Amino acid sequence: MNQTKRRIAECRLTTPIGPSQHRVLKTINTYLIMRHCS
Repeated sequence: MNQTKRRIAECRLTTPIGPSQHRVLKTINTYLIMRHCS
């Protein structure tokens, strides 16, 4: 489980998040994390 959390954290770090785009990117990030990191 720690390995999975670490992978998710790495994927989140590679995605730039701006204050105005945070809400949209959060949704996109969730989708990308599920596809790219699982």
